[in-house]
Amino acid sequence: METASGLKITEALLYVTTTAAILLSGYFIVARLTRQKGAEEGAILKLVDRLVQSEARAMANQAEIHALQTKLEEARGRHATPSEKTAEDLTMLASCSQRCASKDSQILSLTGAKQELETTVASLQKKLSAATDAEKHWREQAYKQSQFQTPGDAKDILAQSQSRVAELEEKLSECYRQLVASRNGMPLATPQYGYSIEEKDFRNQFRTVVSAPSPEIFPMEYEEKTLYGF
Repeated sequence: METASGLKITEALLYVTTTAAILLSGYFIVARLTRQKGAEEGAILKLVDRLVQSEARAMANQAEIHALQTKLEEARGRHATPSEKTAEDLTMLASCSQRCASKDSQILSLTGAKQELETTVASLQKKLSAATDAEKHWREQAYKQSQFQTPGDAKDILAQSQSRVAELEEKLSECYRQLVASRNGMPLATPQYGYSIEEKDFRNQFRTVVSAPSPEIFPMEYEEKTLYGF
């Protein structure tokens, strides 16, 4: 009986010892697995943190790349703009050169026209002076001859003188008209005689011209005269 009871106790102790060993082994296994799981979770967290940092750096790099691309486009635009502006400047310069050449041609043409006009005015001044002297000479001759001729001869001489004076008045009128046209820049027409002009108006015009000459048209000085002043 004691032997059977001892066996049972031994078996019970063995069972308890085995169970305790198994439980202790399981505890160690669970603890080790827990530690491994914690380490793995820590590693995973570290990897996640690294991934987040990498994504942040990637976003920063993308922003920097975008900024650099923007600067590159601006630089290309700045380099392209001067070329276009240079082309516009060259076109404008060519246009200005053409306008300058046209202005130079106009200046040469106007200079030639001015010289021709000055020559014409000088010629008209000579004609006017010659016509005035001739008129004065005819009137003086008519007056002198009228003192020594008979009334009939004096009338003939006076009629001839008046005819000559009328012709000279027409020439003087034409000279005056051409001088006015020259001053105003109008084209000069071919002198045509034979038209009539009122004596009073012509005298006033002629008296105004010779008594107050313009420095551009009449550079020389004239003494004040009238058509019928001896």
